[in-house]
Amino acid sequence: MNIKESFFKLIRCLFFQVVGDYYVNGEKWHAISGIEIKNPLLQLQRSEFLLRQLLRKLGTNTTIESSLIFIHSEFILYNASPQLPIVFSGQLNRFKKKLDSKTSKIERRQEILAEKLNDLHITDPSPRVPNYSYHQLKKGVICVACETFMSEKERTRVSHPK
Repeated sequence: MNIKESFFKLIRCLFFQVVGDYYVNGEKWHAISGIEIKNPLLQLQRSEFLLRQLLRKLGTNTTIESSLIFIHSEFILYNASPQLPIVFSGQLNRFKKKLDSKTSKIERRQEILAEKLNDLHITDPSPRVPNYSYHQLKKGVICVACETFMSEKERTRVSHPK
């Protein structure tokens, strides 16, 4: 399998490395302790939406099949509907075989799309961060009111006295 084939197979998945026991109650996800957590299916839907928008902007209407993949063997999700687009660690080999069985010839338009996506890749995500070294930084506590460095004596307060 070449890089472009891998790309078009992995574009369909969102991987999570989560450990522990969780359960689904309706649309809400909870840790076994009862604390509600963010629903990763919503993140998957958001990612799919944003990818669809980007693909449309690039002039293509490629179909997106998305799956939520939990790769850690100690992750357990109770009350999960079998209809949810979720793959658990024990299903990974079967899922991979299913992906591999979908042989399709990469067309020129798909190669062009892959090149366009590659051109959008940001190698330096924070070009506005100034170049500095740790030793150049002035160390100290900054006053929340006036944003200046506080003296040793003033550091017992939250801000300078008025």
